Amino acid sequence: MKKIFFTALFVLTVFAGCSNSVTYTLSEQYAQTAKMGVAVLPVEWPASIWEGGRFSAAEDKAVSYLFRTMVYEKLKTKNLRPVALETIDEAYLKAGKSSLSGKTPQELAALFNADSVLSVKITGWDKTTLGGYASLTIDASFEMHGSEGTSLWVAQYSTKESDLRLDAASVEYSVIKAHEPRIQRFVDAVFSTLPDSPARQDGYFQWLP
Repeated sequence: MKKIFFTALFVLTVFAGCSNSVTYTLSEQYAQTAKMGVAVLPVEWPASIWEGGRFSAAEDKAVSYLFRTMVYEKLKTKNLRPVALETIDEAYLKAGKSSLSGKTPQELAALFNADSVLSVKITGWDKTTLGGYASLTIDASFEMHGSEGTSLWVAQYSTKESDLRLDAASVEYSVIKAHEPRIQRFVDAVFSTLPDSPARQDGYFQWLP
């Protein structure tokens, strides 16, 4: 019976390594935002993730930090100009997060003196541990709106990674607790759908060939 159980888990592990492709839409107006400064808003989580005590405040803080800082750095590789995260956080702290959550992209862009705002929403964070088997499914959406409220880029992505080992503690650490490499791969995949903005030289933007 035990042999059958682990054989089944092995099969699940093999197939669970596959990822869906990134679903996205890119507005034609994105190409016109050559001087774009982007405000990366605090990461949002749905209330359902907290149900049943399967997610902790420590995980929220760690995962949110990784997603947001990696998105910030990724924007720079696209020749965009992300607004300093400290500037955004200070504004949220001063005004109160709840008071800013209902503001429109236009209002937030004006508040942060940005050309666009980018929101990241973690829509799924599903963990499974059973003996020496562990899996983690991540679902997230990314939305970029211009200062006039126009949707510039929307992307959705979902991945599941799992592993099966005799050492339950090590497999749980590698799949569930070691967030950084997993999130980096996730962010890299999502941003592969966002074109580079023009390179800036001497105060001007020039289209790359």
